[in-house]
Amino acid sequence: MITMLILFASSQWSIAQEMGDSTQNNKYWKFRTKLDKYFGLQASYMNLTNLNDLLKANGYPEISKLQVGVGLGVGYDLGPVLIGVDLEGNINFSDKARVRTGRVGMFVSTNKIVTGQMIVSPFVCFGLQSTDSRIRVKDEGTTVEGLLQSERGNVIELEHFSPVVDFGLALKKRNSRGWTNHHMRVGYRLGLQDAKWTTSGSNRDADVHDRINAAYLQWCF
Repeated sequence: MITMLILFASSQWSIAQEMGDSTQNNKYWKFRTKLDKYFGLQASYMNLTNLNDLLKANGYPEISKLQVGVGLGVGYDLGPVLIGVDLEGNINFSDKARVRTGRVGMFVSTNKIVTGQMIVSPFVCFGLQSTDSRIRVKDEGTTVEGLLQSERGNVIELEHFSPVVDFGLALKKRNSRGWTNHHMRVGYRLGLQDAKWTTSGSNRDADVHDRINAAYLQWCF
C-alpha cells in the first residue's frame, strides 16, 4: 500500500513538473513573440551646411555628406503600440576630414498595419545625437579665418550635440514561429536645435553652428 502511494505521488509530481515546464515554455515563447528587434547596415545623407560653407569659403574641400554605419534596437509589442530603444553609429572620412555620428533614442511604433504578408510599421523616435569632426588644415599651425581655433597644429577637432526626432517606416514580416523580422527601415532625422560646434577638449565655441538633419536607409538582417 505504501509502495503504491509512493508510486502515485511520484507520478503526480512528474505530471505537475511537466505542466510547470510547459507553462514556463509557453510564457517564454509568448514573451519572445512580443519582442521586436533589429540590426542592420545603414547609409545616411546628412547636412553640415554652415560648417561646410565655412570650409569652402576658406579654400578647403567640404566634408562628405554620405555616412555609413550600423543601427540596432529592441522593442516590446503592447498590442496597439510598440515601444523600445535604439542606437546607431555612423562614420564618413576622407584624407581631409573624418566625421563620426552617434545617436540613442526611444521610439514608438505599431505592428497593426499589415499588407499581405508584410507589416508596414511607421515609427517616431526622440533621442540625442552626438557628432564629432576631425579636420586637417593645410599647413602646420594654420586656422580657418581664426574661427576654428586649434591647439593641435594642423588638426581641428569639433563636437556637436543636439536633440533629434526621427520619422520613418519599417518593413517587417513574421516567421512561422511568430517572431518579427525586419527587412528595411527608411527615415528622416530632424535636428531640434541649431547647436554650436565646440572645440574638442574645451568649452569654447567655434563660431559656427548647424541644425544637423539626415535621411537614412537601413538593410536589416
